[in-house]
Amino acid sequence: MAKKLSIRMIQDAIDIFPMLLWCPACGERHIDEGEFATKPHHTHACQSCGMVWRPARVNTLGVRFLPGFKNNP
Repeated sequence: MAKKLSIRMIQDAIDIFPMLLWCPACGERHIDEGEFATKPHHTHACQSCGMVWRPARVNTLGVRFLPGFKNNP
């Protein structure tokens, strides 16, 4: 019998989920930089309007490009 995967099991297997993020309040693009580019976290703050949100119940990383799709601007 196959074991059902839970969000916690997936999170344990992957430390940070890279995501393309936009602020839900003002629509500005959110890219984690500096310390937050490598630190696991799930709460993000818009640098434009100050909105604080959680895009998922797992640790996420606001990236410029999704890994494997495009590496340069």
